[in-house]
Amino acid sequence: KHQKCHLKSGDFVFIQSGDNRGKIGKILSINKKKLKALVSFQNSSTVPLFIHISNLFFYDIVLSQFSRIGYTVQNNKKERYLKK
Repeated sequence: KHQKCHLKSGDFVFIQSGDNRGKIGKILSINKKKLKALVSFQNSSTVPLFIHISNLFFYDIVLSQFSRIGYTVQNNKKERYLKK
């Protein structure tokens, strides 16, 4: 059985710790058993890396800020929102 993962493929993320701290990338895929996401970085020609999901924050490119994700139900639809 795997844990919950609030991030999805295609989400932009901010790396909060590790060698790539402070970089912004995009999730290509998620391994839910190992809790790792394959992240490709925007302005870089490096190979995509597997990063543990605990080291990632959701990044909103419209607001240019990173935050945790919460869920609400509106009109019988589950929607994500930034908690900050």
